[in-house]
Amino acid sequence: MTLRVAMVEAAVTTELRRAVLRPHHAVGTLMFGDDLPDAVHLAALDGDVVVGACVLVPHPYPHRNEPAAWQLRGMATDPARRSQGVGAQVLGGAVDAVTDRGGRLLWCMARQVAVAFYERNGFVVDTAEYVEPYTGLPHHDMYRRVSAG
Repeated sequence: MTLRVAMVEAAVTTELRRAVLRPHHAVGTLMFGDDLPDAVHLAALDGDVVVGACVLVPHPYPHRNEPAAWQLRGMATDPARRSQGVGAQVLGGAVDAVTDRGGRLLWCMARQVAVAFYERNGFVVDTAEYVEPYTGLPHHDMYRRVSAG
């Protein structure tokens, strides 16, 4: 598998994020960050095919006083490509993108089923389990320091 992670326009990753994270939404529905000018959209590309994606937005982390915090949103991997390292490559690209922009902390609202994945990739659980109101699914807030300073 030869993947590359690249910064792309939002529309390149919208459908994968919708299909994986909000399958009940209609095809063509905008996803979080698609209309935010300061959002960074990353795609894991196998040739021209998007097999993984995430969105990064500069946003304070509510549990730590870190002014250079970025939130990871819309983390999605094509179900046929799970457990092949795609997600880890996307996260690596996210860490690089945040670091390149002066960020020092990357955080997310992780679905319970993804906590072990994030822990394997350097994130720390920072809250007790809670039910996220929109999805109705159990989550934990997690963070990772991305650069020294």
